[in-house]
Amino acid sequence: MALFPNHTSKRRSHGPTPPQFGRIVPSLWMLEVASVLLVAERRGRLTAEQSLRCVELLGALPVFIQPADATDVFATTIPLARDCGLTLYDATYLELCLRRGLPLATLDEKLRAAAGRLGSGGVWGGVAGEG
Repeated sequence: MALFPNHTSKRRSHGPTPPQFGRIVPSLWMLEVASVLLVAERRGRLTAEQSLRCVELLGALPVFIQPADATDVFATTIPLARDCGLTLYDATYLELCLRRGLPLATLDEKLRAAAGRLGSGGVWGGVAGEG
């Protein structure tokens, strides 16, 4: 998760913001955000107080967290990860977008390519210089 891209990274968020509807994430998202914040604290990029403020700000966003479903994981997400060469974590986001017909917001090139091939409803995010 690229909340803190390093200064040499070309990855940046470009293009329009995702649509106002459909800000939906798998329950895995909470753990990934928490992990990013904890790592940032350990690396001295954030204090514990700043992490808490980030959590408060994220809590104010209009994001719906989709609970995990064992049927989706075993019947759909694992085969999707296998077929697309994705991690199970990345395939979780893609599966949710495919199931809901929503665009995928990501900076991950492999995930973007898989979403494009499978028609996830569009892909939001990009690399500096892309329009």
